[in-house]
Amino acid sequence: MAIKIKVKVTPNAHQDKICGYIGKNILKIKIKAKPIDGKANSYLLKFLSKELDIPQSNFSIIQGKTSRIKMLEISNLEKKEFIKKLSL
Repeated sequence: MAIKIKVKVTPNAHQDKICGYIGKNILKIKIKAKPIDGKANSYLLKFLSKELDIPQSNFSIIQGKTSRIKMLEISNLEKKEFIKKLSL
């Protein structure tokens, strides 16, 4: 089992923060990392892993590696559990 979530990432922010949803299906996330050489992507996955208490190995970027809007896949997680962990 795995879920897919669409995120809009704002790199180079003052603080790391899960801001909430834009509309019904895009999760807005701000991160401090700069978008250089894929560092922001790695940082994003590490940040989400820590915030949601899910192993980083469960996360993968399946679409939009060079875009601000990305599609993430989180393995071994159900949608209900994700919403509970997100608790926005």
